[in-house]
Amino acid sequence: MLDQNDKLALCIIRDLFDSGSVSKRSGNLTTFRYTVDGYTSLGPILSYFNLFPLKTIKQQAFIKWSEVHSLLLAKKHLDIDGLTNIKLLAKLINDKSDIV
Repeated sequence: MLDQNDKLALCIIRDLFDSGSVSKRSGNLTTFRYTVDGYTSLGPILSYFNLFPLKTIKQQAFIKWSEVHSLLLAKKHLDIDGLTNIKLLAKLINDKSDIV
């Protein structure tokens, strides 16, 4: 999900990735949301950020998120060890304690 006040910007992003939808946020008059549902639909987004890496600490979050995505696609969430690993990584996605 990505929220912005500029609907056109979100539509351009949707068209860039050729997936997802743009809608008005419920309960908010000025904010729109770009949403991509399903882990199999995230391929173009992963490819884009692998080709054009983020230049902020969000890159670390992306790397962890990408690993969770790979584990889910590999169906590792179906066994207890894999699910435990996914939960641990998910908690660390926006953890800034390991940033130097």
